Amino acid sequence: SQQVRAALAAKAGDLAPAYGRDGALERVVPVLLALLEDDAAEVRLRVVSNLAPVHDTVGVEGLAEALLPAIARLAEDPTWRVRLAIVEKAPDVAKQLGGAAFDASLGDACVRWLADDVAAIRDAATATLGELCQMLGSDWA
Repeated sequence: SQQVRAALAAKAGDLAPAYGRDGALERVVPVLLALLEDDAAEVRLRVVSNLAPVHDTVGVEGLAEALLPAIARLAEDPTWRVRLAIVEKAPDVAKQLGGAAFDASLGDACVRWLADDVAAIRDAATATLGELCQMLGSDWA
C-alpha cells in the first residue's frame, strides 16, 4: 500500500550508515531509486526529504552515480511539493558534489525554479540560490 511505501521511504535512508558505503550502494540505494519512481508523490517526497544519511554514507561518487540522475528528474516532478523538497535540498547536494558537478546536473533546473508556476517554489528558489551563491562563490552565480 502507499502508506507502507511512504513509511519505508521515510526510514530506508537511515539504514545506509549501518551498511556502510558499499553495502548502502548495494542494498539501500536500489530501494531508494525504486521508491523515487513511485506513482505516489508522498513516497517520492519522503525519499527526498530523508536523503541526508545516504549522502553522508555513500559520499560524492556514490551520490553522483546512483542518486543524482533521479534527483535531477525530480527537479521537474509534476507535484510541486516534490519540486519544493528538491529546491530545499539543493544546497546539501551542492555541498556534497561541488560547484561544477552540481551545475552540470541541476544548474538549468535552478533557473527554471525561478519561473515555476507555484509561488512557494519561486520563493524557496530565491533563498536557495542565494545560499548556493554564498557556498559556491561568485563564479558559480
